[in-house]
Amino acid sequence: MVSPPPYSSPPPSTSCLSSALLLNGRERPACPTLLVIPNGSHDLSAVKLNRIKTNGDLDSDLDQTEQVDEIWERQLYRRQKFPDNHIDQTFLDVLREASSSPPRPKLGPLILSSLVIFIPLSIHFLFIAVFHGLLTGRIDPGYVILGSLGAGSGGWLIWWLRNSCQGRFPLRPSIISLLLLHALAPILRTLTEATTSDSIWPLAGGLFVLGLLLGDHGRDVGGPKRLSSSLALTSSLSASVVLASRLPTNTHVFALVLYSILSFALGPILLRQISPTFTPPLATALFGLTIKSLLPEMPTTSATFMFLTAGIILAGPLGIRRSWRLKSVIKGDWDVALPVVRQSSDG
Repeated sequence: MVSPPPYSSPPPSTSCLSSALLLNGRERPACPTLLVIPNGSHDLSAVKLNRIKTNGDLDSDLDQTEQVDEIWERQLYRRQKFPDNHIDQTFLDVLREASSSPPRPKLGPLILSSLVIFIPLSIHFLFIAVFHGLLTGRIDPGYVILGSLGAGSGGWLIWWLRNSCQGRFPLRPSIISLLLLHALAPILRTLTEATTSDSIWPLAGGLFVLGLLLGDHGRDVGGPKRLSSSLALTSSLSASVVLASRLPTNTHVFALVLYSILSFALGPILLRQISPTFTPPLATALFGLTIKSLLPEMPTTSATFMFLTAGIILAGPLGIRRSWRLKSVIKGDWDVALPVVRQSSDG
């Protein structure tokens, strides 16, 4: 029996590709990794490594090599070996943020901006604390009257000086208004005698909420007057009159209504005159004074005030900052083309 000749390599003239075709069978080649050189190319940079498996098909490996070598191009007039919905990785290189999208604000300026909403909230809760003190006898109405007159005179003086002393100081109209309010105190005290307290508290609370929602908390001093500002003032003063009608004496009624005029009528005017630099100290002072007035006798109201404060100062700015990403618009060459229709000049 004649033994088969030993395995011998092909002659040097045979290319590596022909040897792979001859050896693509049962026996394993000595070197499984071959260098596939394209026809007519002598550049070593065009050499691609392709591993040929012993039980595979050379044609499929060559097709895979050609598919890997082909680069996707943005050309509509030539056919490419890519599906119609192919998304190339180069689309990330051309994406850019639209210039019209505003920059993301920082947390500090957002908190400072929320103070203009927190200050009216503190004023309303401080008014509730003063009313409760007058109702229970903890606060003397004389102190409220003196404090309101002093604060009102100081506020009018500041407003008059900031407006370059235009006109005369309104002394006579102020005195007439005080006398008229003192004369109306007995009528206001008996305004809701036929109404139970169970109906008064929800009515006053609803009017206060309406006044807070409709209030103009901006700093546009010279802007046009809004209807919502007048409605907010009317709602807050109506709530104060309703609450004042539950007080025992005419002096209590006069003190509370005078304090409400100072808080809801003159307060917003003075807040627009204050510089933004003094807004944080004023908000801090109002927060401490309101908590000190509410906490001993009204724990539920003080807890509500602290909850609303946390929502306005912390939750609101954080929510705005987190949702700001929805305002960011990313555009690029991959966007759908928008048709531009030219209108003729003839019309």
